[in-house]
Amino acid sequence: MEPGFSIHPEMRPARAGWDCHVHVFGPGCRYALAEPRAYSPAPAGVAKLRQHLAASGAERVVLVQPSPYGDDDSCLLDALAEMGPDHRAVVAAEGRVGWLPDAQARGVRGWRFNPLGRLGLPDPGAIGRVADLARNAAARGMSLELGLSPAAMAAWAPHLAQLPGQLVLSHFGGALHPAHGPAAIEALAALLGTGRLWLKLSGADRWPSALASDRLEEVVLRLASLAPERLLWGSDWPNTPLHDGRPEAGEALRPHRMVDAPALLARIAAALGSRAAPMLQANPAALYG
Repeated sequence: MEPGFSIHPEMRPARAGWDCHVHVFGPGCRYALAEPRAYSPAPAGVAKLRQHLAASGAERVVLVQPSPYGDDDSCLLDALAEMGPDHRAVVAAEGRVGWLPDAQARGVRGWRFNPLGRLGLPDPGAIGRVADLARNAAARGMSLELGLSPAAMAAWAPHLAQLPGQLVLSHFGGALHPAHGPAAIEALAALLGTGRLWLKLSGADRWPSALASDRLEEVVLRLASLAPERLLWGSDWPNTPLHDGRPEAGEALRPHRMVDAPALLARIAAALGSRAAPMLQANPAALYG
């Protein structure tokens, strides 16, 4: 564990409210993995997810389609049905379920476009593809969650600002990456200024240097000064193995990472102060409720 990561248990929030970014992985014999894929995940099903939620105090969860399943939402939808009607899902943007007339009734609230390799520097083809998805998602009352590499954040920001509907970026939008300081923050500031960007404060453990310094708190406070009503918490459970998004050779299952999510949440909540409660309750209810 990096220095400065843990926080005293008595400072942890009593209830996390919503956890807006988790994944589930079923047994490989039941749910086929996509080809190609960036990694082969170990199982992490609903029983373990419930244990995680109980430990963090979260009462509602947003299941997000993970990239190893590609456009097949079967595992996610089975888990959503097992979890019950209070929970929500973000499905594959180019899958079938998000386009169905009853998608909202099933608990689907968003589409995720997270191509293998993640979106890099923009090109006309990729921009047009994302614009089409954004228009269709908005027409169906869905948010659009994008997988952007940290290097692409500043380059994509002017294009994203023109898109309709509600956009979501996970993992701080790359703002914690050590190589992307002021430029990444300013790009996020411009997007947050549109009133249509939601930002998940998830995956901070992916940048140990930010956890070992005050950078985490500095970024959290800067983002909170811009749009506290559009910040969301996500534990990123089960904390899938880190990868660069490129196809991986081999079929060996890669274990998930061990992350003290309640401690990380407590550190973010301590930085936010009174603005932590909306991040955990009112904000996700406004987007996903």
